Amino acid sequence: SRRVLEFYSLAFSISSRIRTMALTLSRGDLPNFITIVQTCSSMALPFLEDLSLRCSYVGRRCMFLCCDWDMPSLRNLELIGVLPDLGPGILSQIETCTVTANWEKDLEDAGEDEWSTSEIVQFLVSMTSVKDLHVDVQIFEEYEGPGGLSMGSVNKLALSLRTLDTVMSLNIMDIIQFPSLSSFKLKLGLPSLE
Repeated sequence: SRRVLEFYSLAFSISSRIRTMALTLSRGDLPNFITIVQTCSSMALPFLEDLSLRCSYVGRRCMFLCCDWDMPSLRNLELIGVLPDLGPGILSQIETCTVTANWEKDLEDAGEDEWSTSEIVQFLVSMTSVKDLHVDVQIFEEYEGPGGLSMGSVNKLALSLRTLDTVMSLNIMDIIQFPSLSSFKLKLGLPSLE
């Protein structure tokens, strides 16, 4: 565990030169999570263009991991298992984004660690400049937020529906309109249909 913390300290020390960053946090990181957050707080990443953040079985803890990072060049974002608190300044500059969420549990086992439909929708519509969007989320409940939502900047959309439940239930296209689409890809995780 000391070695892992040394890697985070190294990343912090060279943060002003990093262009691409991939962080993966899992259950094994939980004993050191507070130290990791403290080590990585207020990081300045002026040239960071690509960020991949993967969180598995750590709940909502990693939501605030990069909330105070300065990332003025960030354009590409890959999120797996987390919807980070990035703020409108950063979200409005994202051009390419992949969001994968709520796949650690089945519909019957959904609990408070899963992202609500409103949280997912709010995160997506906050990306006002995103052109290329891949959404791979499992929605557990009806959407009760404001209607008439649109993401006019999106011209390329990939929607993943991994299970029969996700095919038959509410998906993001039932909530948000995409009026500028020029490319749409539907990925079905149903072996009987592929």
